[in-house]
Amino acid sequence: MGLKKPSAGFIQPPEGDLSALNNAQIELFWPDDGMWYKAEVVSLNTRNRSAKVLYATGDVETLSIDEIAQEGHLNVCT
Repeated sequence: MGLKKPSAGFIQPPEGDLSALNNAQIELFWPDDGMWYKAEVVSLNTRNRSAKVLYATGDVETLSIDEIAQEGHLNVCT
């Protein structure tokens, strides 16, 4: 189930240090439905700046961190 706004945390800047994302609980914004979805970073590739995420639904996706961060679609939960 999605959230209408992100939880307490910080929106990851595009140029940010990726180490904070290693095994992090995150929320990703899906503009098509205007909702934030909880996920966990299960693996991180700092070389190509991508992350494999596991959604609460069990779905897995590999994402470009720079792309979603630049759009403001990545919230790192605190």
